[in-house]
Amino acid sequence: MKKLFMFIVSCGLIFAACKNDGNDNKEVSNTVRVRVEAATSMDARGISQQDVVPALTDVKVYVFDSNDKYLTTWNATWDSQQVEGSYSVSRDELLVDGNYRFLAVGLVATADYSFPSLTAGTTTFQEMIATVATGDGAVKELFSGWANKTITSDMEEVTITMDRQVAGFLGYFQNVPTEINGTPTAYLRLIASVDNTKLDLSVPEGQGPTVNDYQIFNIPLSGQGKTTVDGVEVWTGNAADNPGAVQLPNSQLAAGYAIPVSPVTLTLALFAEGGTTPLRSWTVKDAASGSSSLSLEPNQLFSIGRKVATGSTNGGTTGDTSDDDATQNLALSQNVVVNISTNWGAVNDMTLQSNP
Repeated sequence: MKKLFMFIVSCGLIFAACKNDGNDNKEVSNTVRVRVEAATSMDARGISQQDVVPALTDVKVYVFDSNDKYLTTWNATWDSQQVEGSYSVSRDELLVDGNYRFLAVGLVATADYSFPSLTAGTTTFQEMIATVATGDGAVKELFSGWANKTITSDMEEVTITMDRQVAGFLGYFQNVPTEINGTPTAYLRLIASVDNTKLDLSVPEGQGPTVNDYQIFNIPLSGQGKTTVDGVEVWTGNAADNPGAVQLPNSQLAAGYAIPVSPVTLTLALFAEGGTTPLRSWTVKDAASGSSSLSLEPNQLFSIGRKVATGSTNGGTTGDTSDDDATQNLALSQNVVVNISTNWGAVNDMTLQSNP
């Protein structure tokens, strides 16, 4: 018996159905719900840790048979401002009773990933590898999740959760010096020691690091104003580059993503215009273990500094200082304590160790 589906996209994938009364000519109303669960969007509109709705604009469900051979793709309607969308399967796409695997993939508008060429009956689920375009800062948000489902006349409910499959990074800095030993600073960058360009959606996990480093984010400095704080000339901040974000004075706010990779070291560095050697750098270290060898995992947020609410510096609350903005002051000590969250619900102490 073939089944008719309608997709309703909301915040896992929930399949629900009405029981068939045995009449093959009667349409069976089946619903597939897609829910994106607690995930932080860190684009220019929602750079804070509090924003939970990702700006997905492209959501697809790939269908595979019981042998993990590709059958078809269903494109869900999705609006970047919504958590719901819909898709109705046409009659020529109906599925016969049997075992299937459903893979849901969601992308933001700025994502530039390539996927394997899909051939029905040939391409396998295990070949579903997303490859990101090359270049610093190229990794953008990608969500995916899959589940096996037996399609019968009496359908049960099944939930598939699309999780963010990349690691996220938020950097919030204050009083960045305009020069180091007389040389003007032009860029503040967070750099990973190794790169990863492929994400296996069937696991999901990265396909292994390359020998190249990867620039997670790059903050231009030289176009900003200058001011003096405690006798040090600093840049006035990049608030103009983050529309809608309220920042502390003289602060730099940026976000980026990376495909999971391990082990990796992270370096924060100041560069001159056209320079390839840092004027000053800090190695990101785990304060608890003292280790600089880190593991970038899916759906983890590495937060240097704290920005809880985009539209305020007090976390959206009055009288509670625990969620107030917290920046890393780069004009002060050689060893700066920072907070890097290795998941969206916890903040772990990390350190920035100044390099010679």
